[in-house]
Amino acid sequence: ILFLLTSFFAFAQMKIVATYPPIQSLVAQITDGVYPVNLLYTKAGPHHDVQLKPSQMKTLQNADIVFWVGEDLETYLPDTLKSIAPKALSVPLIHNEKLKLKNSVSNPKQKDVHFWMNVDNAIATLDYIEQIMAEKDPANKNKFAQNKQKAIRYFDTLKDSASVLSKKRKFVALHDGFDYFFDYFDLNGTTLGIEPENLQTPQQIQDFKKQLTELNPDCIIIEPSLTRREKSALGLDKYALQKADAIGWNIAPGTGHLYKTMRWTISQMRRCSKK
Repeated sequence: ILFLLTSFFAFAQMKIVATYPPIQSLVAQITDGVYPVNLLYTKAGPHHDVQLKPSQMKTLQNADIVFWVGEDLETYLPDTLKSIAPKALSVPLIHNEKLKLKNSVSNPKQKDVHFWMNVDNAIATLDYIEQIMAEKDPANKNKFAQNKQKAIRYFDTLKDSASVLSKKRKFVALHDGFDYFFDYFDLNGTTLGIEPENLQTPQQIQDFKKQLTELNPDCIIIEPSLTRREKSALGLDKYALQKADAIGWNIAPGTGHLYKTMRWTISQMRRCSKK
C-alpha cells in the first residue's frame, strides 16, 4: 500500500511546462483531467534569446518535462535546462526525428517554427505527446488516448469551417507562419516572411511596395501589433487588411487555445475576403 501511495503522489506531483501557448494547448489536450501544464510565456514579446524572469526560471527549475519548439526559436533553452533543470525531460519538437512534421509546400526544404498551423502537424504532435505521457504515466494511458481522440474530433471540424473561404481570393501574409495554414486549407496564399520593423531604409520600403503591387493581393494578413502609422508608411492602407497571429496571443491560453486560434484565423480571413 505504501508503495502504491508513493507512486501515486509521485505522479500527482509531475510538473509539466510548455513554452508557447499553442504547444501548451496540445500538451494540455492530452493531459486534460490528469496534469495541468504550466506556460512559460504568457504574452507576446521578444522570446528568442532573452533573460528569463525569476518566476520563469523557477517554473523551469521545478519542471519534470519541458515541451518546446526547438533551438530555431528558443535559442537559450538547451543551456538553461542543462544548468537549472538537468533532470527534466526536454522535448524539442520541430526537428525531432520521432515526430515527422510536414514542411510547408512553398518552402519544402525548411520547417517553420509555427508548424502547428497545419492541422496534420498538430495531430502528429498530439500522437507524439501521448506516447511520451503514456511512457511517463502508464496508469493514465487510456485517459491520454481518450483525450487525443477528443482533440482530433475538434480539429477535424476545421476544414468545414474553412470551406467558406474563397479559393480564388489571393491572400498575402507578412508573417511566414501562415504558409502551413494556406497549405492545409488549400488556399491561394503567399507569405513574405517580412517583419515590418526591419524595413528601415527607403529602398527597402520601396522594394516591399513593389512586391505587393506585383502580387496584387485581395487580402493582406498583418500582425495585430502593426500600428496605423506603420501601415501608412508601408503603403498597406490601400489594401484590404485583416489581423491574425500564428501564435494566438490574443486567445486565452489553455486546452482549447490552438483550436480557437485556428477558428479565429479562419474568421479573420473570411472578413478580409468580404472587404
